[in-house]
Amino acid sequence: MRRQTQTDTLSGGRGTRGARRVTARPGFVESAGGGYMLTLVERGADLLAASGQIGEATAAALKAEARRRAEAGAFFGHIAYASLTAARRPS
Repeated sequence: MRRQTQTDTLSGGRGTRGARRVTARPGFVESAGGGYMLTLVERGADLLAASGQIGEATAAALKAEARRRAEAGAFFGHIAYASLTAARRPS
């Protein structure tokens, strides 16, 4: 059985065969104050708690730790992006 990779997911299970280029982009990085990424942590913790994936205490702890790091200038958040360019093989 072949292991599925992220490229397989992006290419509909076709892997990199036929792909012209797989590019990693810098993404979005935020450090120190938090700002946008801090809101993602808070909303994500709330959604996880609401869905029952984590408890309310864990959600509160995640949010408190993110705020503590932001206030201390030690917050770091990153969203990675990748793109895949592919072409169909001629029939």
